[in-house]
Amino acid sequence: MKTWRLGLQRATQSPLVGVGYGNDTFFKIHQVEVDADKGKDPAERVLPGLHNTFATVLMGSGVPALVLFIWMFVRIVYTLTRQWWQSKVAETQGLLAAVAVVTVGFATRNLFDYMFAGSLAHLVWILVATGIVLVSKGSEPHREIS
Repeated sequence: MKTWRLGLQRATQSPLVGVGYGNDTFFKIHQVEVDADKGKDPAERVLPGLHNTFATVLMGSGVPALVLFIWMFVRIVYTLTRQWWQSKVAETQGLLAAVAVVTVGFATRNLFDYMFAGSLAHLVWILVATGIVLVSKGSEPHREIS
């Protein structure tokens, strides 16, 4: 893909801090290439964005930001699955498993588009927050001490 190649080439020019983060950074940097390819076959033209959140983070903010970005998803799934194994309540296990699967699906979806923020992404982050709250509360019903 011509678009990803341009983005990754730009990322290698400034691997530690990137070129500046933002939704339109790629378009601003490669506007000439995007405009020149209008009207060409979609498979051969430069698109106005990378359509990959991970590549966007790499190009815009550098390797350290990409590592932290990936670590965030890994840590969320790890925390939820660890609590799933420790939980004895079926409903809690179901919710923790669902949130972990949604997180993996969300990360996978971001390999092919930029959906880190927006209406559907907000729902994902609400679910993740719910799962993390369950983890922080111990996810088990509390009994009164008598």
